[in-house]
Amino acid sequence: MTWNQVYRDKGLNWEKILSVRPPAGVDAIYSLRITQSRRATAYRDGDFIRLLTVAPDHDATYGRK
Repeated sequence: MTWNQVYRDKGLNWEKILSVRPPAGVDAIYSLRITQSRRATAYRDGDFIRLLTVAPDHDATYGRK
C-alpha cells in the first residue's frame, strides 16, 4: 500500500492522536485498526510503520479504560 492508501483506508481507520505528545524525533502518533476489536498506536518512520502499542480493546488505545 502507498501512504496515501493507508491514510484513506476505511478498514485501517488511521487517525492522528492529538491528546498524546509524540516523543522527540517523531512528528505524530497515530491509531490504526489491526482487528475488528483491537487498535494499535504507531508512527510513520520513512517507508515503515513503527508500532508502539497494541491495545487489548478499542477504548484502551485512547487511555479510557
